[in-house]
Amino acid sequence: IYAEANKPTIAEIRSFWDKYPIYSKEIKSKQGTRKFFEEIAKLKENEVERYALHLYRFSEASGKKVLDAGCGPGFLTKAYTSYGAKVTAIDLSPVAVRLTREFLRSANLKGKVQVANIEKLPFADENFDQVVCHGVVHHTPDYQKAISELARVTKKGGRAVVAVYFLNFWLRP
Repeated sequence: IYAEANKPTIAEIRSFWDKYPIYSKEIKSKQGTRKFFEEIAKLKENEVERYALHLYRFSEASGKKVLDAGCGPGFLTKAYTSYGAKVTAIDLSPVAVRLTREFLRSANLKGKVQVANIEKLPFADENFDQVVCHGVVHHTPDYQKAISELARVTKKGGRAVVAVYFLNFWLRP
């Protein structure tokens, strides 16, 4: 979350993530290759999402409309899609959108993936049964607007899982 005087613009944030896609420092395999996606899955399952995977309830998503807001390279998008969810994935970064599409294609899965800003979601009110947003809200200039938008597109009685980074050593492997 940014101090008012230091807030980057949406264009600056997009430029940063296009230049440095998430896990581009941790994963050395060529972007978009099968090995690249395997390494992302391993990193997410064994480290980054190790203690949170149960919160996503992938197996309960079959047939439901799920929004992956800030999809990055597509780990959650692929997981929900493989469990039969009707997934729409968005990211501010065209590079992330491309990677997510490639991740789905590499697993012979389909989903809607598009560039969008979580501060101004291009969806109708109460459009999704479940919304997931991992590691994104704290990177946007107006986090309150982002959270309001995520709530707006979640159906009444639906479910939203919003996660931000937390450096508590108890939550680290």
